[in-house]
Amino acid sequence: MTDLLPGQPAANMTLCPDCRDCFADCVRCGGVGWLPPQIRVLITGSREFTDRSIIAKALSQVRREHRGSVLHVVAGAAKGADSLAAAVVRDADPSKAVLEEHPVTDAMWRPDGPNGPVNKRAGIERNQRMVDLGADVCLAFLRAGAGNRGTKHCIGAAKRAGIEVREFEQGPF
Repeated sequence: MTDLLPGQPAANMTLCPDCRDCFADCVRCGGVGWLPPQIRVLITGSREFTDRSIIAKALSQVRREHRGSVLHVVAGAAKGADSLAAAVVRDADPSKAVLEEHPVTDAMWRPDGPNGPVNKRAGIERNQRMVDLGADVCLAFLRAGAGNRGTKHCIGAAKRAGIEVREFEQGPF
């Protein structure tokens, strides 16, 4: 991207939301004011998933397949696979990967207030919203011996939405 001049985007580039049209020195766009194309990667996985290296390798593979694109990683902010993927992205160069997290909030768990009944489907509903936002690929990290209920639901929802799903399994506990 260093050969781009301010105000002159390459094909498939979008205006940097951090710089807008000021073209200030920016870690996201390198000061050129434009961002390279992004590939949206939806993460779903078991809360019992613990192998960060499997997640890092899967994200690296997507990055290699889409060289020049920024990985836009969408995750649910739950423990396990979501948190591990978030850590991998946070450790990456911010010009190569960004993180969009969708935690289940207290209001989602208890929509009728703090004393109201618990919405046991809050995680499933959050997963569906992430799928509805769209993705180019869904990386699913299952743990052998774990229930993987939310992960399996998200896999099915992604497939029904026409999103490519790649499944990875960590061995049993």
